[in-house]
Amino acid sequence: MRFLMVLLVPLVILAVYNARAEAERDENTIADNPASVDGNVNGENRYTLLETEDGFVRLDRQTGMVTLCTGIADNFTCKTVADDRVAYEDEIRRLYLENQALQEQLANVESNPGDDESGLVEHDGERYVFSMELPNQQDMQDGVDAMGEFAEDVATGFEEMMKSLKERMNRNDADD
Repeated sequence: MRFLMVLLVPLVILAVYNARAEAERDENTIADNPASVDGNVNGENRYTLLETEDGFVRLDRQTGMVTLCTGIADNFTCKTVADDRVAYEDEIRRLYLENQALQEQLANVESNPGDDESGLVEHDGERYVFSMELPNQQDMQDGVDAMGEFAEDVATGFEEMMKSLKERMNRNDADD
């Protein structure tokens, strides 16, 4: 199988290079004679077949797809050869669309600062609220007041606990 791949890769590269070169030559003649292009694409010149040890490599000159055909007599099976370029292009397309959606979302947030929806961001079907506003003076004062009340409650509780502990110690001293 490794030997087949060593032979197959250069043949596929050569076939793709030849198909692209021929397509570039044909591009120049499309405007001059469109019927000849249709004849080449749909006719006998659309595919290039290269014989291998186990079958044939078929190159579609119209799409650039490479297929490996194997079999015996009339029973051939053809499988498309994986094209990493297509996978990369699909991933680039997906990331481009995701980037466009995020840019639109950011532009919407920046353009509508007073909207209730402006602080919402959606990620993986979840909605999150974010705010870039700093607290105003009243919010700061309310926070300080709340912390002061909490400190007073803690101090009062501590004083009561100390009184209770002192009374218990006095009772224990009196009992002894």
